[in-house]
Amino acid sequence: MTLAVKEGLLDLKTRIVIDATGDANLIALAGGPVRVHPQTQPATLNFELDGYDPSNVNFDRLDAAFREAIKRGEVQPADGSWNVETPSLRRLVGWRGRNGNHVSATADARTSRGRTQIEVEGRAAVARLLRFLNRQPGFENLRLRSVSPEAGIRETVTIKGDIEVTVDDYLSGRHWPDSICHGYYPLDLHGLTAKEGVCRMLDEGIVPTIPLGALIPHGMEGALVAGRCLSSDRLANSALRVQAICMAMGQATGAAAALAVQKQCPIRKIPLEDLRTLLTAHGAIVPE
Repeated sequence: MTLAVKEGLLDLKTRIVIDATGDANLIALAGGPVRVHPQTQPATLNFELDGYDPSNVNFDRLDAAFREAIKRGEVQPADGSWNVETPSLRRLVGWRGRNGNHVSATADARTSRGRTQIEVEGRAAVARLLRFLNRQPGFENLRLRSVSPEAGIRETVTIKGDIEVTVDDYLSGRHWPDSICHGYYPLDLHGLTAKEGVCRMLDEGIVPTIPLGALIPHGMEGALVAGRCLSSDRLANSALRVQAICMAMGQATGAAAALAVQKQCPIRKIPLEDLRTLLTAHGAIVPE
């Protein structure tokens, strides 16, 4: 394997590779089974606003002004709203900018060009929104405190794994024989309109699990994935993609790789009880 590092190209030999890119870049480059989704969720560029009191904002008046600014072409609906059909700034302004906008759902975030397009569009959206808000009553002292260094990408590709987690598996809390970490998040599929989006909470007492087989690319040896590219259907993935679950997958695959090397066995042959014991010893919450 050849890596591009600061010093140039670096050749490495390794028994096991963990693809934690989120986009299954390594798996795709190696010719592994990757599924590209024809439609993907929009990204979000997080930022933080200050200098105003959300409790003093007249949101009816603000939303009316926002819609008029959209008609004039000064802002775009997704600059400050998750629903372009009935745009409202209540969420974004109430949350002081955090997780309140949508950025291009058409750019291919797997590619450098697509990621660059998303970053440019996201920052342009923030600039438009700030110009608009600065002219509104109550925002005279508005300040941009911070902007995320990168947009958050919700969806690009998934691998075809030994196991695929479906939405029915997730909602029923299916306990896989090779489960190694938990899910917890609701179904959360973002769209540009309310009709395109899906939000469904888990029923009380349901705690989904993630099988090791969903992190192993089918037909490949010595490879694992961690993150939102795990083998899953689109609705299940809308819940499995979030940060805490990705962290749990990362810890699980790291432990699995270490055990495979220590025991000199294929990943599919590592003793699952040994893996769970190792994860528990390092503080992981492991399905029983």
